[in-house]
Amino acid sequence: VPACLIAAAAGYLSNKAFFRFTRNNLVNGLLVSIGLISVFESASMLLWTATPVEMHFVLPGALRLGDISLPKMKLVVFAVIVVVIVATYLALARTWLGRAAYAYAQNPEAAMLMGVHTPRLETAVMLYSTGLAGLGGALYASLYSLEPAMGGVYVLKGMEAAILGGIGSLMGSLWGGVILGVIEGVGSIFLPTAFRDAYGLAVLVAILLFRPSGLFGDE
Repeated sequence: VPACLIAAAAGYLSNKAFFRFTRNNLVNGLLVSIGLISVFESASMLLWTATPVEMHFVLPGALRLGDISLPKMKLVVFAVIVVVIVATYLALARTWLGRAAYAYAQNPEAAMLMGVHTPRLETAVMLYSTGLAGLGGALYASLYSLEPAMGGVYVLKGMEAAILGGIGSLMGSLWGGVILGVIEGVGSIFLPTAFRDAYGLAVLVAILLFRPSGLFGDE
């Protein structure tokens, strides 16, 4: 909970200070995001250290099903992720706020003319998305370890999954992440593990050559 609140607060301040000026330029917004990642990582290392902190004490132990051992924390993380995905999908598909978010993504001016208070909507989306980022970081730390630079690789993975599935498609991003994980896992079995990250990128480039909108995006 504190991780979600702190991340949401950081997102709100970043939105007010930077992202509201890059709203109509995705490239500038991406560049600002990369710069802020470096700033936050450096600030974390100045305030604390770069030494990883083990978090296995959060929920130790495992459940055994025959010959299979399932860590309790991984089961909890899986359950939390499923609940968040389902709740987010239902909120976007079944609520007025979700429909307003879709309308804003398609045409901000038309959404505003139809009565959507776009500044408030932008703030709400930023708070929720950055809060989810905080939740993801907390769940990852509880499984492995806590360190300032632990999210760098997963920012790239998230972008790959979103592009692979189709920008703007929630379920497309979900399936894009699943497909990306399977490609990297299977590739590591038959090919050198050192190049694991390259396998997903290679497939991503190949798919975008034939379907630029992604697997589940609209043409």
